[in-house]
Amino acid sequence: WQRYFVNSFYNQKIYSSSKKKIIASLLANPTNGLCHLQLAKAYIETNEPQKAESEFLKAKKLDFTNADIHYEIASYYFLDNLRLEKALKEYKQALFFAEKKIEISIDVDALQACSAMAVHIFQ
Repeated sequence: WQRYFVNSFYNQKIYSSSKKKIIASLLANPTNGLCHLQLAKAYIETNEPQKAESEFLKAKKLDFTNADIHYEIASYYFLDNLRLEKALKEYKQALFFAEKKIEISIDVDALQACSAMAVHIFQ
């Protein structure tokens, strides 16, 4: 159940709670790329695009071979018609890493670590 702790708020569309939990997790483990990715997605949902982009870039820097991160960044850029070239580049990176099977899906261990830290912090 812990691996879904942070995502549970996000999935229930309780984005402010989701952001608080993820930020707390990142205080304990700032190098978790998947937590940065989840925070970026929460910022998108709360209409904070500059913060979202910053978190996307942190996630990519920390976990460059993760196809999911590249895919989410590409989707974000795709929504901005002025950045279609960046979107295409990120989609290509996502496809490359997925084909190389370096990262095909969410890294469950990293997500569990993020969730476990959040649970520990709020107990």
